Amino acid sequence: MTFNGEPADSRRLYGWTDWYRFAREELGYAHDESTEYANLRYVEDQNRDVLRSGGDGEARASLPYD
Repeated sequence: MTFNGEPADSRRLYGWTDWYRFAREELGYAHDESTEYANLRYVEDQNRDVLRSGGDGEARASLPYD
């Protein structure tokens, strides 16, 4: 399986499709399991990237129940 990204970072998966293919090809998951796996890992990566970047810099608007 080939991975996108920098040559020095050849083991990092970058997109939902990469995670899906990894689950199918490397883990041997069926379609439904691969879809769930890709969803979880992709969202986890997005959340990690946001936290590492310090967020978007905007405070969350207060809601009535806060």
